[in-house]
Amino acid sequence: MEIYEVLEAVEAALTREDKMKVIANNDSLGLRDILKVNFNKKIKLNVDKSVNWTPSETPTQSLKDITKHLPSLTDTKLDKSRATKSFKAMLEQIHPMDAQVLQNAAKGKLKYKGLTSALVEEVYGNKFITK
Repeated sequence: MEIYEVLEAVEAALTREDKMKVIANNDSLGLRDILKVNFNKKIKLNVDKSVNWTPSETPTQSLKDITKHLPSLTDTKLDKSRATKSFKAMLEQIHPMDAQVLQNAAKGKLKYKGLTSALVEEVYGNKFITK
């Protein structure tokens, strides 16, 4: 499953336990990275708030694969315009739905019914989320 599909499945799950199972059963470094970027207040991407990107008709990468490049975008020594260009390139290489997930997570605005920092903390533990 792509990450956006996992998050849609979390939203569709009826109970908290089912939501936790969806996250746990689809665990990947990419999913963890997206949730960290969204919920961990100490992680800030050094990119412009608004990035204009063109959705890919034929994605060449998976969001699960490109999240390994996110740590370099937190470096405040990196020129913000250069970081934004890299971020835009990431968005344009992946499925448009995953690109929207990444862009929303970067803003801390990943909104899926029932997906909360408390839920994520319960799945991954309290070292995962820093408030």
